[in-house]
Amino acid sequence: KQPPIDVITRNSTEWIVHEDGIFYRPKLNVVFSWLGYAFLAIIVDSSCRKSVFRKHLHNVYLILFFALIFDFLEMGMHLFFIFNRSDEEQREIWYLPTTTWKCTLGLWLYSSHFFLTYVEAMISIHRFFLKTVHVRFMYIGIGIVFALQASLLVASISFGSTEALDHHWSSVSCTSAYLLTGPTIVDILVTSLTTAITPVLSILMIINGIARNQEYSGVTAFLLISSLSMFDFLISLTSWFLSLGFVEMPEFLLDFIPSFVVVAWNMEDFRFPLLCLRATLTVSDIRRAVFSTITESITMLCSTKDNKKEEVLLKSVETDGRLDKTRLDNEIQEFDHLLSSVFAESNERNSKDHLLIREH
Repeated sequence: KQPPIDVITRNSTEWIVHEDGIFYRPKLNVVFSWLGYAFLAIIVDSSCRKSVFRKHLHNVYLILFFALIFDFLEMGMHLFFIFNRSDEEQREIWYLPTTTWKCTLGLWLYSSHFFLTYVEAMISIHRFFLKTVHVRFMYIGIGIVFALQASLLVASISFGSTEALDHHWSSVSCTSAYLLTGPTIVDILVTSLTTAITPVLSILMIINGIARNQEYSGVTAFLLISSLSMFDFLISLTSWFLSLGFVEMPEFLLDFIPSFVVVAWNMEDFRFPLLCLRATLTVSDIRRAVFSTITESITMLCSTKDNKKEEVLLKSVETDGRLDKTRLDNEIQEFDHLLSSVFAESNERNSKDHLLIREH
């Protein structure tokens, strides 16, 4: 049985899972994740049918596939907490025993969606300097960033000190984890600065496209909206930390920040299905492909139903025709039988007349 809150000590390492509420709804997260997977399957299938998949493979789909990987890892963590949490008592916080290295790995996976910021930045740089920067630059840059992040994780587990963590910062956290304080702070600062790259370059590309009357594809708008949602999430977290008493704030900001944090957190929590929706609505090629495929599927479904109705109608007509033919054959047989009986009676009368004539 899980120990009560008052006997938890910092000497043990345990998962801290908050009660289902505004910030943490694991079952709803899992449902929305599966909806996002189905949505992505429709988008990919439609794009392949309309031959637009390769056109956006190195921008829109690269983001969606990375987001899919991170969301799948996070969904696994949600499922772990769903099946390991006890519902015998109503508690605001559940404590699940674990090890320090597992906790460090879990927190790294839980925050890995920030890696998407680097993917968006690499794509934006490639699109902005399209004539001078090869597409390999994106994948080399993404590989370097991933290697650095993985190295930081391994170094933290191998050489980091065990630090007690304050669980108030997140809906899922730990009592302790391995940390390298200096490199971790640098990583947070670099990630925060990287979030500004995509919005700035996207706005410049949109202004340049309007000035040159270039054809609008929607990819830049997709990058801008996606990066702004992450930027908004980081601002909300920073505001939340500051509102806890680190700095003095006006009263109206203290009233506004909780609502702002709730909206930003929910947008980030369901980011994968929202990313799929943004890709469909903003990128013209994908939008046309998806709506065209859906329309064709509905038309095919309706035509299939009409064909089935026609088949049923034809079968009924054929059945009616067979019945009519059988009825006609019966009537002809009855008529033949009637004629035969009439002829028989006539022949019988004629024979009787002949006999009478002979007798006379």
